[in-house]
Amino acid sequence: MKIKEFIGDLGHYQVVKTEDGHETLKSEYFDEACHSTSGAWEETKYNYFEGTKVLEKYCSDEILELTIFEVGFALGLGPHVVFNELEKLNIKKKVTFISCELDLSFIKWTLNKSHFSEYLKSKNAKITESKNYFEVHWKNFSLFIIKGDIENTMDVISLITDNKIDCVFHDPFSPNKNPNLWTVEFFNHLKIFLKNDVILSTYSSAVRFRKALLKSGFYIRARKGFGRKRTMTLASLDSTFADQEVMKQVENANVEPFIKNEMKDE
Repeated sequence: MKIKEFIGDLGHYQVVKTEDGHETLKSEYFDEACHSTSGAWEETKYNYFEGTKVLEKYCSDEILELTIFEVGFALGLGPHVVFNELEKLNIKKKVTFISCELDLSFIKWTLNKSHFSEYLKSKNAKITESKNYFEVHWKNFSLFIIKGDIENTMDVISLITDNKIDCVFHDPFSPNKNPNLWTVEFFNHLKIFLKNDVILSTYSSAVRFRKALLKSGFYIRARKGFGRKRTMTLASLDSTFADQEVMKQVENANVEPFIKNEMKDE
C-alpha cells in the first residue's frame, strides 16, 4: 500500500490506503489506526452515518437543524461522509458538525493536504481559525473542529451552538490507548449537551465502557460490527432505546466501569 507520512505535534503519522480505496491514519503516539483496514469510508458510513440514523434525523420534520458531535476528527471522514451523503438530497436544512482533535498540526494537515481538503476546495468552502476552534462553511453545512483535549475543552460546544446534539460519533482511539474518553466522568459531562433521543454510536463493545455508559444514565443496545469486528455499541438517553437483554448482561458482568485515573487494561 502507498504510504504517506508526516510529523504532527504528537509525533509521527502514517496514512495508508484501506481496502475501499480511502485512507486511514496510524498514530505513533497512540500506536493504533483510526479505522478498519477493511475500509475507512465504508466503516465510517456504517458505524456512524447509519449507526446514528443521520439520514432519518435529517429528513425528519421534527428536526429543524441537525447537530452532530464527533470525538476524533483525524482525516475528516466523519464530516466528509455526512456532507457527501446529505448534499445528494433536495433538502437545504442546516447541518452543524462539531468535531475535536488533540493534535493541532494534524487538524491543519487534514484541512490542507488530505482528500477531505480536496473535497472542501471543490465546494469553495471558507476556512477560518479562532482561539478555540477551526470553522468551515459552505451552503447549509458548517464544520467546527475544537482544538485540544476534549476532556478539557468540551464546554466550547456551548460557544458554537445553543442546539442540543442529535448524533454522536464516538470514535477516539481505543480504551487501552486513550482511556479517559471512555469513562463515567466523560459521558456525564457529554450528556449535558445531548438531546434525550440522541443516538451515540461507537465501534467498541468493551464491557467496562458499556458499564460506564449505564452508570452515566445511557441506555444501550448492541449492533453487528463492521468488517471483522463482531459487535459494536449504540446508546441513547431515551429509555425506550434500551435492549433489556444487553443491559442486563452488562449490569451483571463482574467488572467495574471505566473511571478516570483508575483505568486498567482489559
